[in-house]
Amino acid sequence: QKYAEKLDAHGRKDWRVPTKGELNVLFQNRAAIGGFNETGSNPAGWYWSSSQINLYDAWDQRFSDGYQGDVSKVNDSSLRCVR
Repeated sequence: QKYAEKLDAHGRKDWRVPTKGELNVLFQNRAAIGGFNETGSNPAGWYWSSSQINLYDAWDQRFSDGYQGDVSKVNDSSLRCVR
């Protein structure tokens, strides 16, 4: 979230981390949007959501098949910001 708050890209500064539902919409439209790592490799093929499970875990999604799972916030995943 700190990264998204500081992001200045494409003339915009109002970026944020997508929710679990928004991340799934990105997955469903990944071919049209482009630029996603779809290998399923960890961490590059997994993307963070802002949806938290608890203080230590959040939802992420694998872009090779759309699987959503919980992951510890100390782990690495990719990030695709939205506005």
